[in-house]
Amino acid sequence: MNQKNKLAFLFLFIASLTFAQLHTYEYKRSIEQPTDSWHKINLKPEMYKHLNQRLSDMRIYGVSKTDTTQVPFLMHSSASKKVNRDLAFELINQTKNEDGIFFTFKLEDAQLINKIHLDFIETNFDWKIQLDASNDQKEWYTLLDDYRITSIKNKQVTYQYSQLHFESSEYQYYRVLVKNIDKAELDRARLRRFEVEKGENISYPSTITKKETTNSNESLVFAEMDNTARISRVLINIKSNFDYYRPFKLEYLADSVKLDDGYRYQYATLVTGVLDSSSDNTYTFPATTCKKMRLNIYNGNNEPLHVDSFNVSGFRDYLLARFTKEADFFLVYGKENDQLPSYDIEKFKDNIPEELTSLSLGEEILIIPNQPMVEEKGLFENKLWLWILMILAIVIMGGFTLKMLRSES
Repeated sequence: MNQKNKLAFLFLFIASLTFAQLHTYEYKRSIEQPTDSWHKINLKPEMYKHLNQRLSDMRIYGVSKTDTTQVPFLMHSSASKKVNRDLAFELINQTKNEDGIFFTFKLEDAQLINKIHLDFIETNFDWKIQLDASNDQKEWYTLLDDYRITSIKNKQVTYQYSQLHFESSEYQYYRVLVKNIDKAELDRARLRRFEVEKGENISYPSTITKKETTNSNESLVFAEMDNTARISRVLINIKSNFDYYRPFKLEYLADSVKLDDGYRYQYATLVTGVLDSSSDNTYTFPATTCKKMRLNIYNGNNEPLHVDSFNVSGFRDYLLARFTKEADFFLVYGKENDQLPSYDIEKFKDNIPEELTSLSLGEEILIIPNQPMVEEKGLFENKLWLWILMILAIVIMGGFTLKMLRSES
Protein backbone atom coordinates (compact mmCIF):
# COMPACT_ATOMS: atom_id res chain seq x y z
CA MET A 1 0.00 0.00 0.00
CA ASN A 2 1.58 3.32 -1.11
CA GLN A 3 1.57 6.53 0.92
CA LYS A 4 -1.49 8.02 -0.86
CA ASN A 5 -3.55 4.91 -0.25
CA LYS A 6 -2.55 4.88 3.41
CA LEU A 7 -3.65 8.51 3.83
CA ALA A 8 -6.93 7.83 2.06
CA PHE A 9 -7.57 4.81 4.26
CA LEU A 10 -6.77 6.84 7.41
CA PHE A 11 -9.14 9.61 6.31
CA LEU A 12 -11.96 7.14 5.64
CA PHE A 13 -11.33 5.43 8.99
CA ILE A 14 -11.52 8.71 10.93
CA ALA A 15 -14.62 9.81 9.02
CA SER A 16 -16.36 6.49 9.66
CA LEU A 17 -15.40 6.63 13.36
CA THR A 18 -16.84 10.16 13.70
CA PHE A 19 -20.01 9.08 11.92
CA ALA A 20 -20.30 6.08 14.27
CA GLN A 21 -19.88 8.32 17.34
CA LEU A 22 -22.63 10.59 16.05
CA HIS A 23 -25.07 7.66 16.09
CA THR A 24 -24.34 6.88 19.76
CA TYR A 25 -26.61 9.80 20.75
CA GLU A 26 -30.36 9.42 21.05
CA TYR A 27 -31.70 12.63 19.53
CA LYS A 28 -30.87 15.22 16.91
CA ARG A 29 -32.06 18.66 15.85
CA SER A 30 -31.09 20.41 12.65
CA ILE A 31 -29.36 23.78 12.99
CA GLU A 32 -30.18 26.77 10.82
CA GLN A 33 -27.45 27.44 8.24
CA PRO A 34 -24.75 29.75 9.66
CA THR A 35 -24.04 33.09 8.01
CA ASP A 36 -20.88 33.89 9.97
CA SER A 37 -18.02 32.14 11.80
CA TRP A 38 -19.55 32.53 15.28
CA HIS A 39 -23.17 32.05 16.29
CA LYS A 40 -25.30 31.62 19.40
CA ILE A 41 -27.63 28.61 19.77
CA ASN A 42 -30.32 28.73 22.49
CA LEU A 43 -31.22 25.38 24.01
CA LYS A 44 -34.92 24.55 24.04
CA PRO A 45 -36.42 23.85 27.51
CA GLU A 46 -37.91 20.53 26.36
CA MET A 47 -34.40 19.20 25.68
CA TYR A 48 -33.45 19.01 29.38
CA LYS A 49 -35.35 15.79 30.03
CA HIS A 50 -32.99 14.03 27.58
CA LEU A 51 -29.74 15.63 28.84
CA ASN A 52 -27.61 14.49 31.79
CA GLN A 53 -27.11 16.70 34.85
CA ARG A 54 -23.80 18.15 33.62
CA LEU A 55 -25.16 18.91 30.13
CA SER A 56 -22.04 17.12 28.88
CA ASP A 57 -23.86 14.93 26.33
CA MET A 58 -24.21 17.43 23.50
CA ARG A 59 -22.22 17.68 20.27
CA ILE A 60 -22.57 19.70 17.07
CA TYR A 61 -21.75 17.85 13.85
CA GLY A 62 -21.33 19.12 10.33
CA VAL A 63 -22.30 16.52 7.74
CA SER A 64 -21.29 16.88 4.08
CA LYS A 65 -21.11 14.43 1.17
CA THR A 66 -17.45 13.68 1.92
CA ASP A 67 -16.96 14.37 5.60
CA THR A 68 -18.47 14.45 9.11
CA THR A 69 -16.78 16.79 11.59
CA GLN A 70 -17.40 18.20 15.05
CA VAL A 71 -18.10 21.89 15.51
CA PRO A 72 -16.45 23.39 18.63
CA PHE A 73 -18.65 25.26 21.10
CA LEU A 74 -18.70 26.71 24.60
CA MET A 75 -21.56 26.40 27.07
CA HIS A 76 -22.90 29.63 28.55
CA SER A 77 -25.92 30.70 30.56
CA SER A 78 -27.83 33.92 31.21
CA ALA A 79 -26.73 33.92 34.87
CA SER A 80 -25.44 37.13 36.41
CA LYS A 81 -21.75 37.68 35.68
CA LYS A 82 -19.03 39.45 37.65
CA VAL A 83 -16.98 41.58 35.26
CA ASN A 84 -13.80 43.65 35.62
CA ARG A 85 -13.73 46.36 32.94
CA ASP A 86 -10.37 47.99 32.23
CA LEU A 87 -10.64 51.73 31.56
CA ALA A 88 -8.38 53.74 29.25
CA PHE A 89 -6.18 56.27 31.09
CA GLU A 90 -2.77 57.93 31.09
CA LEU A 91 -0.23 58.65 33.81
CA ILE A 92 0.08 62.45 33.62
CA ASN A 93 2.16 63.23 36.68
CA GLN A 94 4.68 61.63 39.00
CA THR A 95 6.08 63.89 41.75
CA LYS A 96 7.63 63.71 45.22
CA ASN A 97 7.61 65.92 48.31
CA GLU A 98 7.94 65.52 52.06
CA ASP A 99 4.62 63.64 52.21
CA GLY A 100 5.73 60.93 49.80
CA ILE A 101 5.42 60.06 46.11
CA PHE A 102 2.40 61.04 43.98
CA PHE A 103 1.05 59.33 40.86
CA THR A 104 -1.76 61.13 39.00
CA PHE A 105 -3.94 59.29 36.47
CA LYS A 106 -6.28 60.86 33.92
CA LEU A 107 -9.25 59.01 32.43
CA GLU A 108 -10.58 59.92 28.98
CA ASP A 109 -13.64 61.33 30.77
CA ALA A 110 -15.36 61.01 34.12
CA GLN A 111 -16.38 57.35 34.47
CA LEU A 112 -17.45 55.06 37.27
CA ILE A 113 -14.45 53.33 38.82
CA ASN A 114 -13.99 51.28 42.00
CA LYS A 115 -10.61 49.51 41.67
CA ILE A 116 -7.01 50.52 40.97
CA HIS A 117 -4.37 47.84 40.59
CA LEU A 118 -0.76 48.95 41.18
CA ASP A 119 2.35 46.96 40.19
CA PHE A 120 5.66 48.27 41.51
CA ILE A 121 9.21 47.33 40.58
CA GLU A 122 9.94 46.88 44.29
CA THR A 123 9.17 43.38 45.56
CA ASN A 124 9.36 43.96 49.33
CA PHE A 125 7.38 46.81 50.83
CA ASP A 126 4.72 47.72 53.39
CA TRP A 127 3.26 51.10 52.44
CA LYS A 128 0.32 53.32 53.32
CA ILE A 129 -1.75 54.84 50.51
CA GLN A 130 -3.94 57.92 50.22
CA LEU A 131 -6.26 58.09 47.19
CA ASP A 132 -7.82 61.37 46.10
CA ALA A 133 -10.08 62.22 43.13
CA SER A 134 -10.93 65.39 41.22
CA ASN A 135 -12.55 66.70 38.07
CA ASP A 136 -10.40 69.82 37.71
CA GLN A 137 -7.15 69.02 39.64
CA LYS A 138 -7.92 71.94 41.95
CA GLU A 139 -10.43 70.54 44.39
CA TRP A 140 -9.57 67.05 45.57
CA TYR A 141 -11.72 64.56 47.50
CA THR A 142 -10.23 61.78 49.60
CA LEU A 143 -11.51 58.28 48.80
CA LEU A 144 -8.99 56.23 50.83
CA ASP A 145 -6.57 57.09 53.60
CA ASP A 146 -3.92 54.96 55.30
CA TYR A 147 -4.83 52.10 52.99
CA ARG A 148 -2.21 49.38 53.32
CA ILE A 149 -0.50 47.63 50.40
CA THR A 150 2.11 44.92 50.94
CA SER A 151 4.55 42.79 48.97
CA ILE A 152 6.85 40.03 50.28
CA LYS A 153 9.21 37.98 48.14
CA ASN A 154 11.90 35.65 49.49
CA LYS A 155 12.81 31.97 49.34
CA GLN A 156 9.92 30.98 51.59
CA VAL A 157 7.15 33.41 50.68
CA THR A 158 5.80 35.19 47.60
CA TYR A 159 2.88 37.47 48.42
CA GLN A 160 1.50 40.72 47.06
CA TYR A 161 -1.57 42.81 47.81
CA SER A 162 -1.57 46.10 45.90
CA GLN A 163 -5.16 46.61 44.76
CA LEU A 164 -7.10 49.64 45.91
CA HIS A 165 -10.79 48.93 46.49
CA PHE A 166 -13.17 51.80 47.13
CA GLU A 167 -16.80 52.84 46.66
CA SER A 168 -17.76 53.50 43.05
CA SER A 169 -16.89 57.09 42.14
CA GLU A 170 -17.08 59.18 38.98
CA TYR A 171 -14.15 61.53 38.45
CA GLN A 172 -11.67 62.17 35.65
CA TYR A 173 -8.49 62.45 37.77
CA TYR A 174 -7.19 60.08 40.45
CA ARG A 175 -4.11 60.80 42.57
CA VAL A 176 -2.31 58.06 44.50
CA LEU A 177 -0.01 59.17 47.34
CA VAL A 178 2.45 56.56 48.65
CA LYS A 179 3.12 58.01 52.08
CA ASN A 180 6.45 58.66 53.76
CA ILE A 181 8.79 57.00 51.28
CA ASP A 182 11.63 58.27 49.11
CA LYS A 183 11.43 55.81 46.23
CA ALA A 184 8.68 53.86 44.48
CA GLU A 185 8.90 52.81 40.84
CA LEU A 186 5.53 52.10 39.27
CA ASP A 187 5.77 49.33 36.68
CA ARG A 188 2.11 49.21 35.64
CA ALA A 189 -1.31 50.40 36.77
CA ARG A 190 -4.84 49.34 35.85
CA LEU A 191 -7.94 51.40 36.53
CA ARG A 192 -11.02 49.21 36.63
CA ARG A 193 -14.72 49.09 37.19
CA PHE A 194 -16.01 45.94 38.85
CA GLU A 195 -19.69 45.33 38.13
CA VAL A 196 -22.27 42.59 38.10
CA GLU A 197 -24.14 42.13 34.83
CA LYS A 198 -27.69 41.16 35.71
CA GLY A 199 -28.78 37.81 34.30
CA GLU A 200 -32.04 36.66 32.78
CA ASN A 201 -34.31 34.48 34.91
CA ILE A 202 -36.94 32.10 33.52
CA SER A 203 -39.84 31.20 35.82
CA TYR A 204 -41.22 27.67 35.85
CA PRO A 205 -44.77 27.04 37.18
CA SER A 206 -45.03 24.49 39.99
CA THR A 207 -47.82 22.91 42.02
CA ILE A 208 -47.82 21.51 45.55
CA THR A 209 -49.07 17.95 45.20
CA LYS A 210 -48.95 16.61 48.77
CA LYS A 211 -48.20 17.57 52.37
CA GLU A 212 -47.33 15.23 55.24
CA THR A 213 -46.25 15.50 58.88
CA THR A 214 -44.12 12.64 60.23
CA ASN A 215 -44.11 11.21 63.77
CA SER A 216 -40.97 13.24 64.51
CA ASN A 217 -42.88 16.47 63.66
CA GLU A 218 -41.08 16.85 60.33
CA SER A 219 -43.11 18.47 57.57
CA LEU A 220 -42.80 17.04 54.06
CA VAL A 221 -44.07 19.14 51.16
CA PHE A 222 -44.05 17.66 47.65
CA ALA A 223 -44.11 19.89 44.56
CA GLU A 224 -44.00 19.26 40.83
CA MET A 225 -43.26 21.53 37.87
CA ASP A 226 -45.27 21.36 34.67
CA ASN A 227 -42.21 20.19 32.72
CA THR A 228 -38.67 19.06 33.40
CA ALA A 229 -36.61 22.22 33.83
CA ARG A 230 -33.14 23.41 34.79
CA ILE A 231 -33.52 25.44 37.96
CA SER A 232 -31.17 27.37 40.24
CA ARG A 233 -33.40 29.48 42.49
CA VAL A 234 -36.48 28.94 44.64
CA LEU A 235 -38.61 31.22 46.78
CA ILE A 236 -40.57 29.33 49.46
CA ASN A 237 -43.77 31.17 50.30
CA ILE A 238 -44.78 30.69 53.96
CA LYS A 239 -48.24 31.93 55.02
CA SER A 240 -47.93 31.35 58.79
CA ASN A 241 -48.69 34.54 60.78
CA PHE A 242 -46.16 33.98 63.60
CA ASP A 243 -42.38 34.24 63.91
CA TYR A 244 -40.41 31.13 62.96
CA TYR A 245 -36.86 29.88 62.46
CA ARG A 246 -36.80 26.35 61.02
CA PRO A 247 -33.98 24.31 59.45
CA PHE A 248 -34.95 22.77 56.11
CA LYS A 249 -33.67 20.66 53.25
CA LEU A 250 -34.94 20.97 49.67
CA GLU A 251 -34.44 17.90 47.49
CA TYR A 252 -35.26 16.81 43.95
CA LEU A 253 -36.32 13.41 42.64
CA ALA A 254 -33.13 12.03 41.09
CA ASP A 255 -34.24 8.47 40.30
CA SER A 256 -36.92 5.86 40.93
CA VAL A 257 -36.81 2.07 40.92
CA LYS A 258 -39.83 -0.20 40.47
CA LEU A 259 -39.97 -3.03 43.02
CA ASP A 260 -42.55 -5.74 43.71
CA ASP A 261 -44.21 -3.61 46.39
CA GLY A 262 -44.16 -0.37 44.36
CA TYR A 263 -41.70 2.35 43.46
CA ARG A 264 -38.63 3.28 45.53
CA TYR A 265 -37.73 6.97 45.13
CA GLN A 266 -34.23 8.41 45.41
CA TYR A 267 -33.90 12.11 46.29
CA ALA A 268 -30.79 14.32 46.08
CA THR A 269 -30.19 17.62 47.88
CA LEU A 270 -30.69 20.96 46.11
CA VAL A 271 -30.09 23.27 49.07
CA THR A 272 -30.20 23.34 52.87
CA GLY A 273 -30.77 26.35 55.10
CA VAL A 274 -33.16 27.98 57.53
CA LEU A 275 -36.68 29.28 56.89
CA ASP A 276 -36.81 32.60 58.69
CA SER A 277 -39.82 34.88 59.21
CA SER A 278 -37.52 37.92 58.94
CA SER A 279 -36.35 37.06 55.37
CA ASP A 280 -38.02 36.41 52.02
CA ASN A 281 -36.83 32.75 52.05
CA THR A 282 -35.18 32.86 48.62
CA TYR A 283 -32.38 30.36 48.05
CA THR A 284 -29.98 29.71 45.18
CA PHE A 285 -28.06 26.57 44.25
CA PRO A 286 -26.09 25.11 41.32
CA ALA A 287 -28.22 24.65 38.19
CA THR A 288 -30.01 21.29 38.37
CA THR A 289 -32.36 19.48 36.01
CA CYS A 290 -35.48 18.17 37.72
CA LYS A 291 -39.28 18.04 37.73
CA LYS A 292 -40.30 16.91 41.24
CA MET A 293 -39.13 18.37 44.57
CA ARG A 294 -39.51 17.54 48.25
CA LEU A 295 -39.18 20.07 51.07
CA ASN A 296 -38.22 18.76 54.52
CA ILE A 297 -38.90 21.19 57.40
CA TYR A 298 -37.62 20.29 60.87
CA ASN A 299 -40.21 21.75 63.26
CA GLY A 300 -38.81 20.58 66.60
CA ASN A 301 -41.56 21.10 69.16
CA ASN A 302 -43.18 23.89 67.16
CA GLU A 303 -46.41 24.10 65.21
CA PRO A 304 -45.88 23.12 61.53
CA LEU A 305 -45.59 25.94 59.03
CA HIS A 306 -48.12 26.56 56.28
CA VAL A 307 -46.20 26.32 52.99
CA ASP A 308 -48.32 28.05 50.37
CA SER A 309 -46.30 27.76 47.14
CA PHE A 310 -42.89 27.69 45.44
CA ASN A 311 -41.57 30.28 42.97
CA VAL A 312 -39.03 28.36 40.91
CA SER A 313 -36.68 29.84 38.31
CA GLY A 314 -33.49 29.18 36.37
CA PHE A 315 -31.27 30.65 33.69
CA ARG A 316 -31.31 30.26 29.93
CA ASP A 317 -28.58 28.00 28.55
CA TYR A 318 -26.98 28.58 25.16
CA LEU A 319 -24.00 27.50 23.07
CA LEU A 320 -21.40 29.72 21.40
CA ALA A 321 -20.31 27.78 18.32
CA ARG A 322 -17.64 28.37 15.67
CA PHE A 323 -18.32 27.26 12.10
CA THR A 324 -15.51 26.93 9.54
CA LYS A 325 -16.94 24.66 6.81
CA GLU A 326 -20.02 24.38 4.65
CA ALA A 327 -22.21 21.44 5.68
CA ASP A 328 -25.58 20.44 7.10
CA PHE A 329 -25.32 20.98 10.86
CA PHE A 330 -26.98 19.02 13.66
CA LEU A 331 -27.07 19.24 17.44
CA VAL A 332 -27.08 15.69 18.82
CA TYR A 333 -27.70 14.83 22.48
CA GLY A 334 -28.81 12.17 24.92
CA LYS A 335 -25.93 9.99 26.18
CA GLU A 336 -26.01 9.56 29.96
CA ASN A 337 -22.31 8.88 30.70
CA ASP A 338 -20.79 11.18 28.09
CA GLN A 339 -17.88 13.42 29.08
CA LEU A 340 -17.58 17.15 28.50
CA PRO A 341 -15.90 17.90 25.16
CA SER A 342 -12.54 19.68 25.03
CA TYR A 343 -11.97 22.31 22.36
CA ASP A 344 -9.14 24.78 21.67
CA ILE A 345 -11.55 27.73 21.71
CA GLU A 346 -11.69 27.36 25.51
CA LYS A 347 -8.24 29.05 25.56
CA PHE A 348 -9.31 31.95 23.33
CA LYS A 349 -12.57 33.21 24.87
CA ASP A 350 -11.50 36.83 24.43
CA ASN A 351 -11.55 36.35 20.64
CA ILE A 352 -15.27 35.57 20.56
CA PRO A 353 -17.32 38.54 19.27
CA GLU A 354 -19.67 40.07 21.83
CA GLU A 355 -22.60 40.47 19.45
CA LEU A 356 -23.69 37.18 17.89
CA THR A 357 -26.75 36.25 15.85
CA SER A 358 -28.75 33.23 16.99
CA LEU A 359 -29.33 30.09 14.94
CA SER A 360 -32.65 28.32 15.45
CA LEU A 361 -33.01 24.60 16.15
CA GLY A 362 -35.34 22.27 14.28
CA GLU A 363 -37.73 19.71 15.73
CA GLU A 364 -36.45 16.85 17.86
CA ILE A 365 -35.86 13.62 15.92
CA LEU A 366 -34.99 10.21 17.34
CA ILE A 367 -31.70 8.96 15.89
CA ILE A 368 -32.07 5.56 14.25
CA PRO A 369 -28.78 3.58 13.93
CA ASN A 370 -27.38 3.28 10.39
CA GLN A 371 -29.87 5.81 9.05
CA PRO A 372 -28.30 8.76 7.14
CA MET A 373 -28.26 12.04 9.09
CA VAL A 374 -29.17 14.01 5.94
CA GLU A 375 -32.05 12.71 3.86
CA GLU A 376 -31.21 12.55 0.18
CA LYS A 377 -33.54 14.57 -1.98
CA GLY A 378 -35.80 12.61 -4.32
CA LEU A 379 -35.64 13.04 -8.06
CA PHE A 380 -38.69 15.32 -8.19
CA GLU A 381 -37.40 17.56 -5.35
CA ASN A 382 -34.55 18.67 -7.62
CA LYS A 383 -35.67 21.68 -9.71
CA LEU A 384 -33.13 21.00 -12.48
CA TRP A 385 -34.55 17.54 -13.07
CA LEU A 386 -38.09 18.96 -13.10
CA TRP A 387 -37.16 21.44 -15.84
CA ILE A 388 -35.45 18.73 -17.89
CA LEU A 389 -38.51 16.45 -17.63
CA MET A 390 -40.88 19.30 -18.55
CA ILE A 391 -38.83 20.23 -21.63
CA LEU A 392 -38.59 16.58 -22.63
CA ALA A 393 -42.38 16.16 -22.29
CA ILE A 394 -42.99 19.27 -24.45
CA VAL A 395 -40.62 17.98 -27.14
CA ILE A 396 -42.29 14.55 -27.19
CA MET A 397 -45.80 16.03 -27.29
CA GLY A 398 -44.75 18.41 -30.05
CA GLY A 399 -43.31 15.53 -32.06
CA PHE A 400 -46.51 13.53 -31.80
CA THR A 401 -48.58 16.57 -32.85
CA LEU A 402 -46.47 17.18 -35.95
CA LYS A 403 -46.69 13.50 -36.85
CA MET A 404 -50.52 13.55 -36.58
CA LEU A 405 -50.81 16.70 -38.72
CA ARG A 406 -48.65 15.15 -41.44
CA SER A 407 -50.76 11.96 -41.41
CA GLU A 408 -54.04 13.97 -41.89
CA SER A 409 -52.56 15.98 -44.78
